Amino acid sequence: MVALSALVCDLDAELVRLGYKASTMIWYRGCWRRLERFFAAHGEQEFSRDLAMMWVDESCDFFAKEQAGTLKQQMFTCSGSRRCWATSRSTGRSCVVTRAASAG
Repeated sequence: MVALSALVCDLDAELVRLGYKASTMIWYRGCWRRLERFFAAHGEQEFSRDLAMMWVDESCDFFAKEQAGTLKQQMFTCSGSRRCWATSRSTGRSCVVTRAASAG
């Protein structure tokens, strides 16, 4: 098992390394603080997928929205080229998105 605090620290460092904007990092850090408080309230220090999913559901009623088909998340499907298709899960509409070339 891995401590949640270690995962959060590593993820934070990786997003900063990838160049995420300061404003975006403020938002993520707020989410991570809420997640860490949720785990602490349940007596957990180690990451648990089940507890994390419980937090997601309690935070935004995820499973009810998923069953109702009202999630506003987009799903991306990418081919080997730089073209991706974004499909809205709630409407089923698609559009083509060009992704940046990887800095390999």
